Amino acid sequence: MKRLISTSNLSKEDWLRYRKSGITGTDAGAILGLNPYRSAFQVYHDKISDTIENIDNEAMRQGRDLEDYVAQRFAAYRHVWEYSDGKGFQQTRVLVYMASGGLFGVGIGAGKLKNVFAATTDLVFGVLCEEWGLLLGIVVLLCFVGVTAYAVQCAPACRSSFYAIAACAAAGMMLFQIALNVFGITDLLPLTGVTLPFISRGGSSMICVWGLFAFIKAADVRTYPKINRALDASFSKQKQGLSATL
Repeated sequence: MKRLISTSNLSKEDWLRYRKSGITGTDAGAILGLNPYRSAFQVYHDKISDTIENIDNEAMRQGRDLEDYVAQRFAAYRHVWEYSDGKGFQQTRVLVYMASGGLFGVGIGAGKLKNVFAATTDLVFGVLCEEWGLLLGIVVLLCFVGVTAYAVQCAPACRSSFYAIAACAAAGMMLFQIALNVFGITDLLPLTGVTLPFISRGGSSMICVWGLFAFIKAADVRTYPKINRALDASFSKQKQGLSATL
């Protein structure tokens, strides 16, 4: 029969130290080399296995919660008025307060949508329309459409196909994000929780949008005046050489 070392084999200081780390009794004896039937490696292996199992269980629980949350979003899609006090609370408030703002808004800081959860991130377009008016909201959307048209216009004159593809892709991504935000809060699409570029609160969102703008701006040949002058001079020399040859 195996003889197990109890805490009586430990000094008071060692017992207190290992008690704090959650290792007691035969485990502590194994770590100190007092237990011939259980090594320190086995103790730590068991502790790590228990930790990994707990992490996996927590991840599975959070995954189920996320699935339920996404399912609720899609269940409320196109039926927000049926769940006005539950799943569709945010969308219904956005629609009501946007309509109450009218064309010119109720005034800066005088709106009520700012008291709804995620008003400065997901629902910021509704806050803009309520306090500043629907006209300004349309102007903001037209500005983003203009940026997309600018990228498409610059594409044919780009220095390479890489710049053209990158600019059009960046503009398309930005326009797609805007559509998800605006159509999501107005119940034309499921609410996804993406931000509105340059308006929603959030530093990471701002950095990402500036990165997209960098690709769009890089497509404009007017961004590189020195290179353009050098290319023009090179073309002029080639033209003069060709004329002299003829």
